[in-house]
Amino acid sequence: MLKRPASRGYSVVVFRGRHVPDPALFTDAEVAGYWSAVRTVGAAIHRVYAPAQINYQCMNNSVAHVHTHVLPRYLDDSGPRTMLPDQAFTGARSLAPAELLAQLARLKAALR
Repeated sequence: MLKRPASRGYSVVVFRGRHVPDPALFTDAEVAGYWSAVRTVGAAIHRVYAPAQINYQCMNNSVAHVHTHVLPRYLDDSGPRTMLPDQAFTGARSLAPAELLAQLARLKAALR
């Protein structure tokens, strides 16, 4: 869960094992565990936020460690059928600490 999400529920899943800069370098066990975790986060986001779709973006350019952006998409978002425009990210509002904690609690509960 991001403090300044461009979309409700926008989260990032980070591989917590050894340093791996590219998913192609995972072992079979690592790839199975990692993508299972990404799927679990996506399922929790579906349960909590009910998006129309989720985009999964694995872009390891600026941070050379495997991580996946889990970006919920809604029918009323600013870029339907396309990538979200830059202003969705630059104009995203920061969540108040209490709101962030409440959303994190809802996602954690959905993970169980």
